Amino acid sequence: MRQVTGSNHTPSNKKVSIQLRLDGLLFIGDNLPQHNAEDGSIVEVELLTAKSVVVPTECFEPALAERYLQMSGISCAAEEQPVWSDDCEGVTAIMVLRREIAEQLTARYGESLRYTTPLLHNVQCAGAHLYIYNAGNVVYFKLYNGEKVEFCEAISMPSADDVLYFVERLVSEFPSEDFSIHVAGTDTNSLRNLLKQYYKVVKCE
Repeated sequence: MRQVTGSNHTPSNKKVSIQLRLDGLLFIGDNLPQHNAEDGSIVEVELLTAKSVVVPTECFEPALAERYLQMSGISCAAEEQPVWSDDCEGVTAIMVLRREIAEQLTARYGESLRYTTPLLHNVQCAGAHLYIYNAGNVVYFKLYNGEKVEFCEAISMPSADDVLYFVERLVSEFPSEDFSIHVAGTDTNSLRNLLKQYYKVVKCE
């Protein structure tokens, strides 16, 4: 099956957004949103899965997508396949999706389909900072030193204590009073309150 990475035409600013949490069966079959491809809009599917990596776009080759995942310790099960995003500021995200879902999405949306991930979210902030996107049992971390991304990974996190432990490890790399933490996603208030017990600056987006 052809993987959807984008087409040569330039779409309009119209966009249909779908968020797929892969711990359940969402947007399958008749539950898929309707879409009119004739108006030039795109359908952006954000996959919430720990089976996600980013690679430099200049190094990315579709035929090697599964190999890139394997190099990060991620394997596709028999019923899964890799899908990927368009280029985003020099990087391409590769994610794992159940083949059945990928086929249904492609059949419904064709060339309008785009995949994305919270790993591609960007935060504009001076100095060292940590961006956290909480998606329930998957948490995304992006550690910045100014505009440079030092660390970028999606990790399965079963509890808030696991998140706190991982944050402590990342923050230790930049022991600065100006260090800031940005929290987005679901249940941000409880995560922010937990982190505020240990860190001065926690900003919720």
